[in-house]
Amino acid sequence: MAKKITLIVFEDNCSPGFYPLSLAHPVFDLLTGCFNPIDRLRILLKPVQMILICREFLVDLTRMRYNLPVNQISIEGERVILFNAAVKIESKLFNELIRAKADTCMFRGNRLVGANLSKPATLKMADTILSLPNGSIDFEDSTIRIEVEAVFYNHLWDLVNDNGAMIAYDCRLIAKGSGWKIT
Repeated sequence: MAKKITLIVFEDNCSPGFYPLSLAHPVFDLLTGCFNPIDRLRILLKPVQMILICREFLVDLTRMRYNLPVNQISIEGERVILFNAAVKIESKLFNELIRAKADTCMFRGNRLVGANLSKPATLKMADTILSLPNGSIDFEDSTIRIEVEAVFYNHLWDLVNDNGAMIAYDCRLIAKGSGWKIT
């Protein structure tokens, strides 16, 4: 039986690169292709629960917009997938994250891409996870750290530049029976 997964989507400290949109939007709210990272990850993962982590001044707006827990760590799933909203979502990278051993953190250089965490490890690191928008990546020594190839969106023009490729990717996602229909 597949483990129930809680998905935590976070923005790191790259939000100034998305100015002026980042004044009123967390990074995971920005669209490239057909979807924003939240919708794309919902299609790929079908989590039992989603939690969003953003800058403190956007919490109320984000909670109202998505009707999801924001900057609150209370885990329903057995496993937790932590994913950086500024990462270009590609099947190979995403599958590597899903298949990783429990308590594995994936980095590109010193920037956190994502993590596959057990529920106990997530609860133990809750304060660190909540501080990710401020740039904190001080994870427990008990986690496995691996280096991965990942593409980060750092500026608005990165999103615009990648829009065509992500539309093609999203159309393949839709065609794989995700329940979405192209009209």
